[in-house]
Amino acid sequence: MRNTQGIGGNNRLEHGLATTRNADGRHADSGCGSPQGIRLILDLNSDGLQEYLSSVVDDFNPAASTDLGIRGYADKLTRLGRTIAAVSDSPDTRRIAGILAGYFNSPEQGFSYVSAFHVRRPFRRMHIGRMLMDKAMEISRAAGFRSLRLKVDKSNDAGISFYEWYGFTKIGENAKQFEMDFNLIGNLNDGM
Repeated sequence: MRNTQGIGGNNRLEHGLATTRNADGRHADSGCGSPQGIRLILDLNSDGLQEYLSSVVDDFNPAASTDLGIRGYADKLTRLGRTIAAVSDSPDTRRIAGILAGYFNSPEQGFSYVSAFHVRRPFRRMHIGRMLMDKAMEISRAAGFRSLRLKVDKSNDAGISFYEWYGFTKIGENAKQFEMDFNLIGNLNDGM
């Protein structure tokens, strides 16, 4: 079921998310200095992730580099990985402000992996990227990973700057991307 207004509608937002709650029934969040009106939700369902990715395809298109397409990519991530969504609770902008999706399920390989990371333009420079990354670090450490890795396009100057500021280091590259790593063992102060 496709919502032609995107994720902005209240009903669609509720159907697109699976929420995680604390013991007191409140939604779980990162605990870091969260921007006012933004909360973190764990584990979007496939429809919610697909709708988000479709709505930002001009900005961010991870599915273009796969044979799966957006639907298949969202299905794979929700089946095998985890998603973290930053959600705006503001009545005029009630929608997903950003997402981080990745694989946090094979500690024996030593590293978790961020597959998708994006913050909508109106929500940038509000520390939402840091909130999402902090939560990914928390999940990775709790699962016993030694590092968190990702790939970033060489043309994505803003992304590279953010990752370097956060503490990632370049560990490899190909013609189009850098591979970056964050050491979870030796770096307990996320985001410096």
